[in-house]
Amino acid sequence: LIAVSADFLGKFAIDTSEKNKQRLYGLMGSFQTMVGESCAVYLARMRRYVYVTPKSYLCFIDFYKSMYKVKFEEVNVQEKSVNTGLTKLHEAAADVEKMKVHLREEEKNLAIVE
Repeated sequence: LIAVSADFLGKFAIDTSEKNKQRLYGLMGSFQTMVGESCAVYLARMRRYVYVTPKSYLCFIDFYKSMYKVKFEEVNVQEKSVNTGLTKLHEAAADVEKMKVHLREEEKNLAIVE
């Protein structure tokens, strides 16, 4: 199972280290094994068959890839928003400093006039 997930996800662009990719491949295989075990428990309790097939594993991998693309795009949009907000905050801080300098000059002028 690990080799299958490594083969199908190896060509897919995942933004992580190679070590984490290997861990992901193992995790995907573990999930498929757990589903198979759960199906056996379901059969024992409910007397109904649920099959875990190689096709279901491939569908799981494809679903992971599509979900990864969606969530990765969402995170990129949020990152862009945060970076834009931080830029605006830095600009506002610089403007406040300029206004403080201008205010001190105006206070000096006002003191001279009085």
